[in-house]
Amino acid sequence: MRIASVRLQGFRNFRDAFVNFNEKSLVIGYNDVGKTNLVYALRLLLDRTLPESALEPRDSDFYVHQPTNTFSIDIHLVDVVEDCLVSRFGEYLTDEGDLHLVYEASRDPVSERKRYEVKAGPADALETLSGRFYLKYLNLRVVEGKRDLLRFIRRERRALLEEAKEARTVDQREEDVQLLKEVDKRLKEANAAIMKLNYVGSATNTLNVELSKLSYRHASHQLVFGTGGTDSAEFVENLELLSRVQNSTIAVGGDGRHNQIQLALWTARNQIAAGEQADPEEVSVYCIEEPEAHLHPHQQRKLAAYLANTLGSQVILTTHSAQIASEFPPESLIRLYQNDLETVAAAAGCSDLIQAEVVRFGFRMSILPAEAFFASAVLLVEGPSELLFYRALARAIGIDLDRMNVSILSVDGVGFDVYCNLLTALSIPFSVRTDNDVFKIPNVNAYHYAGIERALELAKRYRRNFDHGRVVDLDLLQGFDDPQQIPDPNRRAAETMRSLLAEYGVFVAQQDLENDLCSAHAPVIFEYTRTQTHDAAVRRMQGAKANFMFSFLRMKAETLADLAGSHLAAPLVYCQELVQG
Repeated sequence: MRIASVRLQGFRNFRDAFVNFNEKSLVIGYNDVGKTNLVYALRLLLDRTLPESALEPRDSDFYVHQPTNTFSIDIHLVDVVEDCLVSRFGEYLTDEGDLHLVYEASRDPVSERKRYEVKAGPADALETLSGRFYLKYLNLRVVEGKRDLLRFIRRERRALLEEAKEARTVDQREEDVQLLKEVDKRLKEANAAIMKLNYVGSATNTLNVELSKLSYRHASHQLVFGTGGTDSAEFVENLELLSRVQNSTIAVGGDGRHNQIQLALWTARNQIAAGEQADPEEVSVYCIEEPEAHLHPHQQRKLAAYLANTLGSQVILTTHSAQIASEFPPESLIRLYQNDLETVAAAAGCSDLIQAEVVRFGFRMSILPAEAFFASAVLLVEGPSELLFYRALARAIGIDLDRMNVSILSVDGVGFDVYCNLLTALSIPFSVRTDNDVFKIPNVNAYHYAGIERALELAKRYRRNFDHGRVVDLDLLQGFDDPQQIPDPNRRAAETMRSLLAEYGVFVAQQDLENDLCSAHAPVIFEYTRTQTHDAAVRRMQGAKANFMFSFLRMKAETLADLAGSHLAAPLVYCQELVQG
């Protein structure tokens, strides 16, 4: 059995969202987009640790951006073939083993009284259930993003020991009885030895004297320092997790290590629960929020792979980690984003489209492109010089890229398509900045406007991304389908095309970054390059390109503030407008 999809209508920030899941699913998206709300929707129907009182709808559960007095959560389960589920859900299952579990809530617009129902059955023949009786056999096991690591470790540690204790064979039980008797004996010896320590005895006497001053009734009670258990059972129950390093035992420290231990304990406990000695009358789906907490990049990737591969059932992870997103199977990505005022899933969740584009993206994938998975907008530039320049320019003109949730990616050339395809599949808005490459056609009085041609193809191919209700119609560009035929005297037509394309977020340089920067920032460039002419300065800049740009920005980045309002800053302003709407 697995969760195939969930549809959320009128629930919190979801007006009408449909999300497909795979056996392993990774839910990504920027903060407050609704990842936790999606998980909570699943919990309402599937989490047995959620009390019945939590099922009562609250005003905050109804869609927040539009008046509504109803909401529903429809979970589609497929391949329901396990005996423990078939015997309980039999009358609600289709012949193919499909089942819909639905939570429906309503609110009286006058009295504001709220009610809810839980239903099951085929999508077109749902029946009301008397309660979540199925939770004994079907359960969503959740590790929440907000968790008290130490308290969770203590709780899971005890639970792991108890479940392992129950899973013992008869021979193992008898062997443990004898070993516990030996532990009892040694505990008494250890406590007696501890009390003989001079400083322990002195501290004990001082403590008891002070306590006797506070209460006569407890004067006969003597506190002592000991090992923390009066018998072996109590001692074992309060065992602490310690780390052994080269025969030395040290306390486990650091939130990152605690997080690893917490999730390893949780996984180990669920592995035992799924073992042959455990109750087979249950099917579980596992959901872990933000497994990367407190971990460095390598361990983020390793932990996500460990959880996905170790838990032998359906697993749903949520994350803010580009490291995890870059390594996760592409057919398992679910990107949530805001479309106007509602949250939706790109490509309806796990999809062949996203898988195909991530695979096509291929070797280019790393944490830098994966960072864009969480972005509200992306600026694509040709190379490392442009990447360095636009990051510095954004800071200089007061556009906070991190605050605006904007990423800048270098495509390392002019191969924009593979990036545009991936961003389109993930429904991530983007802008493009490319050079205005112009080449003389040999033996003909004509020029090949390669930069304009490239930009025009991008604008046409990704019209859905660029068409934001602006007044300029791309059909006006049809007369320039073949820029090869634009003669040199018609450069004015090419300039018209540059202006039109900019309306759609495709920015063509006047020439290239170095020439444009030298033209717009001549005094500073001449001073820094120690040249006196445009051509000489550009030759100096292009001789080292990225190295020059890095060095120049170290010394002169603050001067870029003068470029606010220039055509160089236009791509950044465009991305800012995309985010601000």
